[in-house]
Amino acid sequence: FEYTNPQLFAQVPQLVVEGTVGTFSFQPAQDKIGESQFTIRLKDSGKRVPITIFNEGGLPPEQSAVAVELDSTDGYPKKGWVGSDESAPHSLTIRVLPVNDPPRFRFGLPEVVVWADSGFQQFPGIAIDIEAGPEDELDQSVSFRLSFVETQGSFYSSEQFFASKPELFLNGTLQFEAAPTVSGVMLVSFTLEDDGGGDDAYEDGLLIVVLPINHAPSFSLSDSAVRVDETGDVVTFTQEGFVTNLTLGAQDEDISQRGTFTLFGCDDETMFMEGTHIDAAGTLTFSLKAGVLGHVDCEVLVRDDGGTANGGKDTSTSKPFSIEVITVNQAPSFDLSSFSVFSLENSPPVRISHFATNISRGRTVEESQRVSFQLRTLASSPYLFNMEPRIDDLGTLAFSTMAGEYGDAEVYASIRDDGGTENGGLDQNVIGDKWFSITTYPQPRIYGFSPVLGSPVGGVELTIEGRFFHPRTDTELFHQHVDRVHVFVGDAVCQDITVHSDEKLTCVPPAGQGPKKIRVLVRERMMNRTVESETAFTQQVFLLGGIVSEMSGGFIAFGPFGRNSGNLGPSQIPAPGGAMIHRDVHPIADKGIRAIASFQAQIVFGGTFLKAGNNSAHSIASYSGSTVSPVGPGLDGAVSTLSRYGQVLVVGGSFTKVLGSELGPSLMLGSLITWDGHLWSTIGDRVFSGMITSTLANASLLYVAGHFDDRDGQNTVALFDGEHWMPICGRVSGCGVGGGEILAMTNIENVLFVGGTFTSAGGIPCNSIARWDGQEWFQLGNLNGGVNSLASLGALLFAGGFFTEINGDAISHIALYKSGVWQPLGGGVNGPVYSLLPMSACLYVCGEFGQVDGKSVIREVSVRHTARWCFDPANNVDSMWEAIDFGDSISTIGSCRAIVPMA
Repeated sequence: FEYTNPQLFAQVPQLVVEGTVGTFSFQPAQDKIGESQFTIRLKDSGKRVPITIFNEGGLPPEQSAVAVELDSTDGYPKKGWVGSDESAPHSLTIRVLPVNDPPRFRFGLPEVVVWADSGFQQFPGIAIDIEAGPEDELDQSVSFRLSFVETQGSFYSSEQFFASKPELFLNGTLQFEAAPTVSGVMLVSFTLEDDGGGDDAYEDGLLIVVLPINHAPSFSLSDSAVRVDETGDVVTFTQEGFVTNLTLGAQDEDISQRGTFTLFGCDDETMFMEGTHIDAAGTLTFSLKAGVLGHVDCEVLVRDDGGTANGGKDTSTSKPFSIEVITVNQAPSFDLSSFSVFSLENSPPVRISHFATNISRGRTVEESQRVSFQLRTLASSPYLFNMEPRIDDLGTLAFSTMAGEYGDAEVYASIRDDGGTENGGLDQNVIGDKWFSITTYPQPRIYGFSPVLGSPVGGVELTIEGRFFHPRTDTELFHQHVDRVHVFVGDAVCQDITVHSDEKLTCVPPAGQGPKKIRVLVRERMMNRTVESETAFTQQVFLLGGIVSEMSGGFIAFGPFGRNSGNLGPSQIPAPGGAMIHRDVHPIADKGIRAIASFQAQIVFGGTFLKAGNNSAHSIASYSGSTVSPVGPGLDGAVSTLSRYGQVLVVGGSFTKVLGSELGPSLMLGSLITWDGHLWSTIGDRVFSGMITSTLANASLLYVAGHFDDRDGQNTVALFDGEHWMPICGRVSGCGVGGGEILAMTNIENVLFVGGTFTSAGGIPCNSIARWDGQEWFQLGNLNGGVNSLASLGALLFAGGFFTEINGDAISHIALYKSGVWQPLGGGVNGPVYSLLPMSACLYVCGEFGQVDGKSVIREVSVRHTARWCFDPANNVDSMWEAIDFGDSISTIGSCRAIVPMA
């Protein structure tokens, strides 16, 4: 090959062929740039054949495809060569381009040293030998750049170390400013850069050393005026954080140095027991003498242990503060023993001692202060209190409610003392009002109850109407705590209590006698609510009915009652007691009472009256114990007999119909009818005509006697078995009685005994009394007067009436039939007997008499138409007669016509 510009190369280029590969190598000369053209041929070791050409176009055909090289002479023959040992030439251009050299510089010193806080610094000529590169690069531009700053054991980071970052200029000047108070060593590196491209930078560094000096400490005070409350005792005062923002100089000085506080002016021995002190943490402490008031001005500074070398400062400026001992009233305080107060309607004034507890007037020195409570009351009614709630200085809560008022109140209580508010003192509790509630529960009300009259054996449900029967506390648990409601009949507990609503409850009274107030007691969480009825529930052993004196009307009475009444004793014999006429309905009717019965908690009575109480009532009426009411529209004739039969009341007499009213027309039902409390009906399918004089109900059997069948002039007695009516006739003897009427009936062991004014029974002669054994009629003795009443005690038969002799023996108006023999009851009574009532082991006697056993006064009780005779069950002997006490009403009793048990 051949090439041009050989000075461009440090040595001759080389082209080495190995096989089919040729390697070309060269080395540019130092600092030479330019271009060199290479011509390259490849030669082999083959030979060429010489030839001569004599004319144009004349190579032999076999050589026409072979390379020919001829000389360049004109004309023929021409000499040349056939074949070639080198290739055609190839050209190659090599260009050597220029390369940038890095600039150069160096620092003349390895470090620069300054003092801390020396401010802005310049060091001229610190950088030397600053060059852009070789001579051909002298026209390039150069500049310095801060490469990095690296701490060399300094406490501060590079960002904290400099207030102004180091800069290096082309004239070799270094400038920087260290941050205030910092010290330490920093390695600073700069890079010199040109604009020639390629390797265009050069880096070098030096140390910047900032020598430390001590900086003055500083601090702040949290309070320039310290106020201390004098308590009357020695006070040791401590205030943490009194000194704030404390620094001992630079940051590294806060770690490496210690500070000490010095106080001036705080050494008043009349005030302080010990000197005032501030520790390294900034806590102020001092001890004051007891009972000393005053003011002292102080100053405080802090000194560190860094010294003052090289202009350092170790002492802060002083700061003033004052200490003042003053009296400051402390707030009173209290607690409440409860947040809920309960009282009852109509209760006496409420006083709760120690309701306010832990009453504090402040500090011990303030114990002589007086305190008072302020109460703000928000009541559900403006009339709830007649004395508003108040709390005295001993903590006693007092209030009273208006009569008949109940409800809720929210009460907000606060306390105040008389210590004042000077110097920021507090004379009221600081945590706000304390709240509590007052609940005044209503007492239960009893508006009424039914029945008013009850049986002495109890067992009949009593319904009480009123209000506030439900417990008022924990009402959601009421149904699980029904035993919180109690009912008492007198002192006895009413059983099977059911609270149906807040206005209604029922219970079953126990056995008992006499009038007793109903008391409802509701047990609350902290008290009992109770009410007693104004009227009494009366449990009576017997009912009386008859004629008042001088034929001025009729009466009813109840017994036993009054001073001698009482509950049934161990022998089940009621105390003698008395009978009470209810004066609010006396006389109860405008004519006498002939029949009386207890039915559906009412006393039903009948007779010939047209008025009962203040109401129009034809022959029949009822008494609830407080109210007299007609029974339906009434009847057109007298009522002679009343008997309970199953669930109905049997009514017999001389009437023929039930009177009509605006509710419906009259009903022709005859002289024997039933009343179920709502409707009148006949018994079975029979309408009785004539007069009914006596009825007797015995289980499912009903006996009826009277003038209802006049066959053969006989007064008939009939039997109803629950389905059919049938006459009472013997197979040998006839039917019914003759010569008079049946006025009384009783049954002993399925034997019917009848008494009256008749002279025969079933055709058999008998005077006033007979018996029916279910088959035949039998005589039972000869009485010289009529029989008005029959009764039995076990197997004993008693008869009472107008008679004074039986079988020729003197027996005055009342007799006992025992073991087939009639015998008197003591001396008997001195007037007719109209009604008998056996009860327990006693026989009650009702009639028109003023003496018993020949006496008009028995045990200081006047005899007035009623008495009783008791049989001693232990000894099977007679007991003494006892009078029934009517008390002040005795003079109004004309005669007693009926006595029946209270069912």
